Amino acid sequence: MISDLEIKLNDFSLSDYFDLTDEPDRGLFPEVQHDLVQMARSNGSRATNKRLTHRIITLPLYALSGNFRQTKDDLANVLFAEGRQRLWFSDEPDRYWLVELTGESSWKRSLDNRGEAYGELKFLCEDGLAHSINSRAFLFSNTEEGMLTTIQNNGTASTTVDFNVDFLSDANSIAFVSAEKVLQLGAAEAPDSIEEVPKTELVLKDQMTSSTSAQWNINQARIRRNESAGDHTSKRMGSLKYDSTGTWVSSTGSVTDEDKFWHGPSISRDIIEMENWEVWSAVTFKSTGGGKSEAAQEGLMEINVLDEDNNFLMGLQLMDGYPTLDKVSWTFFIGDNVVDWGYFPNSVMKSGGGFYGQVIFKKVDNKFSFKIARVSNNKETWRVSRETVNNTIASLSAKRVSYYMATYGKQPAYNMGVSFCQIKKINSLDPLNVPLTFYEGDYLQVIDNKIYLNSVLSGDYRVVGSSNVFTVDASSTTPIYCVTDGDVTATAEIRERFV
Repeated sequence: MISDLEIKLNDFSLSDYFDLTDEPDRGLFPEVQHDLVQMARSNGSRATNKRLTHRIITLPLYALSGNFRQTKDDLANVLFAEGRQRLWFSDEPDRYWLVELTGESSWKRSLDNRGEAYGELKFLCEDGLAHSINSRAFLFSNTEEGMLTTIQNNGTASTTVDFNVDFLSDANSIAFVSAEKVLQLGAAEAPDSIEEVPKTELVLKDQMTSSTSAQWNINQARIRRNESAGDHTSKRMGSLKYDSTGTWVSSTGSVTDEDKFWHGPSISRDIIEMENWEVWSAVTFKSTGGGKSEAAQEGLMEINVLDEDNNFLMGLQLMDGYPTLDKVSWTFFIGDNVVDWGYFPNSVMKSGGGFYGQVIFKKVDNKFSFKIARVSNNKETWRVSRETVNNTIASLSAKRVSYYMATYGKQPAYNMGVSFCQIKKINSLDPLNVPLTFYEGDYLQVIDNKIYLNSVLSGDYRVVGSSNVFTVDASSTTPIYCVTDGDVTATAEIRERFV
């Protein structure tokens, strides 16, 4: 080997495909730029602003291969992946760079020795910084001064602070306060507020395990898809199973080769009558097995909110009705009518094995809103949200929630289940003035200054006037207070960065 340096892009070893003719050019520091203003009455200029910009990392390549075309194809599959990737060098094993391929890539075979090739790869590092492999967590603890933690940033650049909070009780708001930053989340009351906003009530919070299964009715729900279609009418049949993560389809029932209809189990339950409400569900809708067996699977999941007379108010349908394709459509409904529809992108279908995520229905006065969010590693990675107005359905009150999970004919079924159902009664009549509070069992995250509640992006929880970016300075020690009217456990977390 010319170089003993090992290089990885994410988990892919670039060193298995080429060596280096020289040390990689990572630059000593990122580029520093100044905004200059010419002095009015003297020579020279004055710097009014300074910023660190990007960095270009260059790899001078040497390769010894019998099949350069295959090497090129293998590298292309990795280098042209979407988004930034982690570039790691073995001489700095505790750090990585977030990069993507940039500029002109070269690859030339030697005329003297056809088994050799020389070239160059360039990577753009947008922030110009190296990031620590391991993050550091700091637990908030109770002191005489309040809930407090002290962050020690040993990096040579400022870095953002992430927060993780488990709510052990209901709370109106929570805030994180340092000497320079304030991040407040939830329902903050203005000191001069005259009119008290009615508080939203938690009606149901169900983890959908066997301990609450008796509160749900099996195979009694109204079905939206092919409700009255003769021989193709959908049927409620089959059974469910329960574990610590939720309620799952065990069987979609027994059918013959001649049966061409959707069939599977349903669960439903009555709730208190509500004019304004929010229904929050966590569901799984995944094909399994891979290849042709995965494409052959079909699935249908319905989530519906109904009134006392079993009229549909809102609903979502997820469906794969293609016996040779792995393709899922989503459809939002108000009443019996379609509001919008589309398909899951390929990233949702393939990344992480399919769809697991949250579905949120919300109705305040005559305003209805939908959201479906794909969740991976406790964080929303894709979403669709819609809002609409409907005066006719607005006059009806919610009384029932239901789930239907099915397959078509003799086709193998999707993996389908419900792992969470939360229902809130909204007492405000103003869609713009609904208190955003926290409930026992909620999980709050602030990651890269984005707010996630129970894994779903919830930027509207940020109180107006709060810091949009919460950072700590380079090589600093920073006390941070956690202020809340509830009972919580909380940690702050940083990933140190280096110029």
